[in-house]
This record gives sequence, C-alpha cells and structure tokens, in this order.
Amino acid sequence: MAEQQLIGALEAGGSKMVCATGHADGTVLEREQIVATTPQETVEAVNARFADKGIAALGIGAFGSKCAKGAPHRPAIHPTG
Repeated sequence: MAEQQLIGALEAGGSKMVCATGHADGTVLEREQIVATTPQETVEAVNARFADKGIAALGIGAFGSKCAKGAPHRPAIHPTG
C-alpha cells in the first residue's frame, strides 16, 4: 500500500485558529488550537505549526465575508448590517 500524503487543515476563526494534519481519508493525526492574539503573532504561530510537517496541501475554512481589494465579484457571503 502506498504511503498517504499528509494534508493540513486550518479553521480560521476570530478568537482562535485550529490547525490539524491528517490524511485524505479523514484520519486526523494531530490537532492543535492556537489562541488568536495580534494578526502577526497569530499568522506566525500558524506558519510555525505547519512549517516542518511536509504537508502536500492545505485546506482553509473561515467564517464570515472575505473580500480582497480589487478582486472580481463572485458569489460570497457579504455583511448584512
């Protein structure tokens, strides 16, 4: 049986980031919650978490609207208030 590739997963929330590694079949090997502080510290902590894992891909899930300045308009969740 061939060795499965390692996949990374990131759930980006407002107060925490959940980082995990596992396989495409749903097997979770590691999971860590990082408390969000400043944007720079939080991104550095997430980068450090995945830096030496050798992941083949990273999936990112985030709640809320995501708007990149200058990006084309596409179906998305937008602010309602």
